[in-house]
Amino acid sequence: MGGHVFIIRGDLTRLYCDAWLLPTDYSFEIMEHWRKVPGLEKGWTGPASEAWENGTSRVLRIEDWDRNKPRPWLVHTGGGPFATPQWHAEGVREFVRTAARDLRNRQDGITKRAKPLLALPFPGTGAGGARDRAGDLLPILVKTLHEESLQEDVDIAFTTNKGGDYAAAMHARKCLEGSGTFAWPSDLSAELKGVGKSLADSIKEGGLVLFLGSGVSAGAGLPTWDGLLEKLAIKAGVFNCEGADSERTRQDFKRLNYLDQAHLISDLFVEMKQDIGQEIAKQFSAHTHYALAHAILAAMQVNEIITTNYDTLFEEASAVAGMTPPRVLPYNPTLAGNRWLLKLHGCVTRPKDIVLTRSDYLRYDDKRAALKGIVQAMLMTRHMLFVGFSLRDENFEKIIDDVRKAIRGDLTENPQDEEVPFTTTLMPSTNSFLQKLWRKDVNWVNFERSGGLSESARLQEIFLDYLASISTSYTAHLIDPRYDGVLSEGEKALREALLELVDNVGEEVKNTPAWGEVEALFRRLGG
Repeated sequence: MGGHVFIIRGDLTRLYCDAWLLPTDYSFEIMEHWRKVPGLEKGWTGPASEAWENGTSRVLRIEDWDRNKPRPWLVHTGGGPFATPQWHAEGVREFVRTAARDLRNRQDGITKRAKPLLALPFPGTGAGGARDRAGDLLPILVKTLHEESLQEDVDIAFTTNKGGDYAAAMHARKCLEGSGTFAWPSDLSAELKGVGKSLADSIKEGGLVLFLGSGVSAGAGLPTWDGLLEKLAIKAGVFNCEGADSERTRQDFKRLNYLDQAHLISDLFVEMKQDIGQEIAKQFSAHTHYALAHAILAAMQVNEIITTNYDTLFEEASAVAGMTPPRVLPYNPTLAGNRWLLKLHGCVTRPKDIVLTRSDYLRYDDKRAALKGIVQAMLMTRHMLFVGFSLRDENFEKIIDDVRKAIRGDLTENPQDEEVPFTTTLMPSTNSFLQKLWRKDVNWVNFERSGGLSESARLQEIFLDYLASISTSYTAHLIDPRYDGVLSEGEKALREALLELVDNVGEEVKNTPAWGEVEALFRRLGG
């Protein structure tokens, strides 16, 4: 279905992608703030390519790089104040084409997505000379990225780090969609868009709570639940047999329930006098890049998030997405701010709190009854959206059963009562039996495609991008004159009226309690 352009807000250097655009000047000079990236501390020390020296190329691949990390590409974006928007767009076009073809030839991308993921900042708006013409550049840039994503069959994450840039980029894409220049992939059907609009309404009304499972972090290279158990089993020596005995041992072990697998592994760690929580923390802490889904979800205006994940990637994505860092419950309950993240199964920063084995689950109510109560309250008062969660967690089954009984009573008494699902789950793979088990409680959104799990997971990411694009009115660029190029005449007139209002009121007006509300609105609009 061709590539897609995602618009996200965050730290480009922390995004888990296959290749990313590193802005430089014509001589490969890397500015100081980019040198904070591990591996770039000394700037560029390799030889210049012949093509660059002859002035026929603006793009160069960094060769000496960790193959397990997103690879930067040097791109000349320093056009100065007289460079046209087209000049900046052509540099981006060359980057996409060169990096995409290089990834296809070498097949060394790290994300293992259905399509490679390239990422770039807002080029030219730092020291590149186009800072004051961001609005003129955006429509051409978004259009160019869309064309190249289709031409090269790659996905592109246009990554902004300022609220005004993010809002203006979203606005530019929406305008291009209205003109027919940009289109959402055809696999994002009318039915899926309808689901997105319903969820967007819940977000706008403050009625949506996110529930994140291991599938979200898998997009950053972290293991899912069964993948983690496999790694821990190997570390504990479960599969130390050789030949036919080894395969039989593996099959016997795999036939056990996940919680029983975890229990046996934990016992082996005790015998080795090692802490299984510390081992989990070690494996997860080695991943320093967050996933595309983390970036999209972190920028959504949802204040209540629940997760069974141990990692800290959502918190880190939130911190660089312009959102208030969430209070992590139960560890930081008194921090300021309305946004919170509830960690049901512990965190790598508290290895001894990690919930993994059957005994951990059986004792859950003794230790974490308050956390269970928060989830139940959210299920009863909000609409819960599951992302990357399989609905096979035993703790959660107990929690939702209590809620089911509270809302509907004993189902055997009134089996004919109409039952409306109070949650929605996004599923890249279909399990018809699981759907039957949960059909009365869960609205299933199926992304399964013939191309396999990776194609299905990619369509889910596109759906999340669509949800982000329609769930918030992005207006943080309205007052800033740098974004004139994406404003309609009506929006420009509104800006002038607001500026005139602020300029002409007297001190007696500004001293009124209501003026604080006006100032807050002005700041939200980029003033």
